Amino acid sequence: MFSVGEIVLFYNRDAEKPKFHLCVSVDGHYLFLNTSRRFYDDAFIFDCSRVPLPASETGKSSVSCSGVMRFTDHDLTKYKAKSCGKVDRNFLLDLLAFAENCPALSPADLDLILDGISNAIGMS
Repeated sequence: MFSVGEIVLFYNRDAEKPKFHLCVSVDGHYLFLNTSRRFYDDAFIFDCSRVPLPASETGKSSVSCSGVMRFTDHDLTKYKAKSCGKVDRNFLLDLLAFAENCPALSPADLDLILDGISNAIGMS
């Protein structure tokens, strides 16, 4: 339903409110975008100017690499998912470099991210 690199807003069951997610595979895999003031070791931190979203209070946001979430097209329709723009190739390359060294990612989740992004940007 969405392409790799798209930022998608939809209802997050855990947070019980709409949240931003980054699509990392054409098979419906997403990472959570976080705009809080606290960032964790599993987070790819970036300047808000790199994404097509309003800036956070700190000017920084992050992609949480603590786990890949899978959503079907049915889930995304149910949670009223909508695209909010897309990150560029350089952002995806930087995310790949971070993910390759992120100890919080399981080998299976790392493979999903590497395969999804690499295929989308023509690295495979």
